[in-house]
Amino acid sequence: GRLRELLALAGVRVLLPVIGEDGGLDWAWDAGELATNGRSRGIPEPQGDVVGHGADGLHALGCRVVLVPALAVDLGGNRLGKGGGYYDRLVAALGAHPETAPLLCAVVHDDEVLDSPAAIPVEPFDRPVDAVLTPTTYRRTTPP
Repeated sequence: GRLRELLALAGVRVLLPVIGEDGGLDWAWDAGELATNGRSRGIPEPQGDVVGHGADGLHALGCRVVLVPALAVDLGGNRLGKGGGYYDRLVAALGAHPETAPLLCAVVHDDEVLDSPAAIPVEPFDRPVDAVLTPTTYRRTTPP
C-alpha cells in the first residue's frame, strides 16, 4: 500500500496484476481502488479494465520495472516464489527478450535476503531477478 502511494505521488503509472482466465497475469492500471472479489482468491486486485496480458502486455505498455513478490531471494537473483507460479511464468516469458525486458526486482523483507549467490535451488526454466528491494535497501543481484 505505502509503495503504491509513494509511486503515485511521484507521478509513476503503476500496473497491477489480475489473474487471467488462462491462469496468466493480466494487467490493469492502479486507480487507487482495490477489491478482493476477483479471481485472485482474496488478494486485492485493481478495479479498472484489463489493458494488457502477460509479458506481451507489459512490453506493449512500455513497462520498465516489474516488482516481483517473493518469500526469499539470494544475491544471485534466485527467488523463492509464493507457490502459484504466476510470476515464474512471467519472468521466464520476459527473459525470452532480454534486450527489451524490464528490470525485474524482487520485493522482500530485509531478513528474506539470503547472503549467498546460490542459496535457493533453481530449475532449468528459472530466470534470476535483476535486483532486490527491501524496506531498507535496494541492491542489484549478481548471477553466478
